[in-house]
Amino acid sequence: MCQRFHTDFNYLRLLCTYKGPATLWLPEKGADRMAHYSGKDNDSIVKNSDLIQQANTGDVLVLKGGMYPNAKAIIHRSPPIQTQGQKRLLLRIDMEQ
Repeated sequence: MCQRFHTDFNYLRLLCTYKGPATLWLPEKGADRMAHYSGKDNDSIVKNSDLIQQANTGDVLVLKGGMYPNAKAIIHRSPPIQTQGQKRLLLRIDMEQ
């Protein structure tokens, strides 16, 4: 699981967390895309940590990836379950095109 805020190189990704904490994501105004593209860490990518959003367990997310036409890919990450001794059950389905 990716701890860094990132985008995926796909068309669409469906995520559903059945057990445990769900995916974190940033609204556009909360992300520094230049920091993301240049490989910087989360502290640089996140403009304001109060803007970090988290899906609820059981929510179905459809995330646009880098291959989605005429749209910005969503910047997201996995929750920090390893450091908190948690587990999660996640369904991920990718659509390449």
